[in-house]
Amino acid sequence: MPVSQLDSVQLWTLIAAAVLMTSASALGLCRLGAWRLTNSEFDKVRGFRTWSICLVACLAFSGDALVSHWKPPVPEILDEFSYLLQADTFAHGRITNPPPPLPEHFEAPYVLVRPTYQSKYPPAQALFLAAGQRLFSRPVAGVWLSSAAFAAALCWMLQAWLPPVWALYGSLLAICQLACFGHWSQSYWGGMVAATGGALLFGAWRRLLDAAPRKRNAIVLALGIVVLANSRPYEGLITVIPAVLMLLMGRRGTDSALSDGAALRSQPWRGGYSSSGYSSKGMAAIAALLVILASSGVLMALYNQRVTRYFLTLPYQAYEREYNPAPMLFFQHLRPMPESIGVAMQASGVDALQEVHWARQHALDFVTSKLFFFWQFAFGVVLGIPLLLMVLLEGQSWYLRGLQLATYAAVQLIALRRFLFWPRPNEVLVAGLLIALLVQCWLLWRLLAGRWERLALMTTGLVVLGVAAESARFRTHYIAPVIPLTLFLATESIRRVYQASQGRRFLALPILIGVPLLALAMMAALSLASPTPMRVWAEKRAAMAKQLEAQPGKQLVLVKYGDGHDYYEEWVYNPADLDHSKVVWARDLGYSGNNELIDYYPDRKVWWLDADRYDLQSSPPKDTNELPLLP
Repeated sequence: MPVSQLDSVQLWTLIAAAVLMTSASALGLCRLGAWRLTNSEFDKVRGFRTWSICLVACLAFSGDALVSHWKPPVPEILDEFSYLLQADTFAHGRITNPPPPLPEHFEAPYVLVRPTYQSKYPPAQALFLAAGQRLFSRPVAGVWLSSAAFAAALCWMLQAWLPPVWALYGSLLAICQLACFGHWSQSYWGGMVAATGGALLFGAWRRLLDAAPRKRNAIVLALGIVVLANSRPYEGLITVIPAVLMLLMGRRGTDSALSDGAALRSQPWRGGYSSSGYSSKGMAAIAALLVILASSGVLMALYNQRVTRYFLTLPYQAYEREYNPAPMLFFQHLRPMPESIGVAMQASGVDALQEVHWARQHALDFVTSKLFFFWQFAFGVVLGIPLLLMVLLEGQSWYLRGLQLATYAAVQLIALRRFLFWPRPNEVLVAGLLIALLVQCWLLWRLLAGRWERLALMTTGLVVLGVAAESARFRTHYIAPVIPLTLFLATESIRRVYQASQGRRFLALPILIGVPLLALAMMAALSLASPTPMRVWAEKRAAMAKQLEAQPGKQLVLVKYGDGHDYYEEWVYNPADLDHSKVVWARDLGYSGNNELIDYYPDRKVWWLDADRYDLQSSPPKDTNELPLLP
């Protein structure tokens, strides 16, 4: 999801939505006489909590499927091709694949070709894609499944943090913000799976702290940790630390605390185990937690051994050691550039080094950019509105109102500036942006003063700082484990706005309905925007692959890159089973290297592709200015 800028499409969508909300108020469309979003009334509806979970899961799945049918997602980012390879491997019932023949022809970013042929990434995202491929014959259906899983897990989590109806509202808000048109739900890159792990973790953790330990909650907590460990291990570890510390420090609560979300927020902090120690139920819950974590650890070690030949070496680590000279954290030591890799893989390593050098030269700008992108993705122009209204409607002091208004305006106005950070940062604007973001952090701490709200803020802040230390630029799925907490904070702010506007009925309905619809409208507007250069390239590659698939017999495509080729436009990605694939993409390594590969595939028709011109020819090119197109 392009969150770095507030472009003209988003700006006009915001203006149009504001006009609609104002018109709705003026026309008196908010008759709230008998409708009250209270906990007690909805708790009387039998099965409301279960019904809510099923509803949001169905809405997320169907919404994703409809949008994908309207605009089918095409893999365009290097990570997506790597995940698809991993998913195809799992869908065929294998953990990994034997190394390809002449591996140097098949080296590609984020893919291991030695000692086995597999993605470098943890398996959770690919398992969902594999499920979609097996159940629906389409890997993208796995993305829909992950979106449904996230919506259900989030609703279950919020039911422990908020009244039931507000948990449903927060889940619907998440669907509008992240599902349907969102990047997480319309690409193979991931995000929903790690967010699901975070929702399971925080939902179970809250229940364990608030009531007597139950084996079911301990099992869900363990499952959340397992999902995080197999989707976003680094950020997931940081996310788990506060929860584990709080559980170790202790909990003491009442069973009635779970019956009313408002009571949870009004009660003082309850920490510390009682002197009587753990009960038998508590010991059973701990035993179930440890059994699941230990079993998961064994399975992860076996997966590592099958892929890398070492129990304690992750595929990610093996890939980084072989191909990437850049460290994981930007302040760590650089590794030497590998000498045995091809030109395209060297370009990938050089790009990673350039990011590290830029981060070290502009450390403050680098950290500010990540804070900014996090804010725009988690709250931004839409979910920042409830925070602004909360300050204005709750009768806060004049200086808090002024600060919140100025901060919101400053961040969104600076967001209009293109190329704010790269290639050369605008130091004045970046400094102003950093000040505005720090003020906003202080305002959040001041306004969301409940103990649970502040714990959510601290956990989120800890993960954001961990992401800020990474050498790579910000990607939205990096902070997926704490997105459930940011959605809780956004929903809580809307709830407080609703309560504060009870005496102003002309405001309540536009706020409740307008914010989710505005989020959905902005995501739809982004989908209608002009395609990016990467999208254009991806569609050309997909069209050429489809054209080759239609050719009789098996095909072998030797890809040649010119000097200065953009390594992000990588053509050499293949399914898991190379020998039985209809089309095999390989690197052009010159006359002798190509002959070895051609001899290995004697039954394939050979094509030569000029990657910079998107042209194919059926014989070795003699004049690169006259390459015939594929008929």
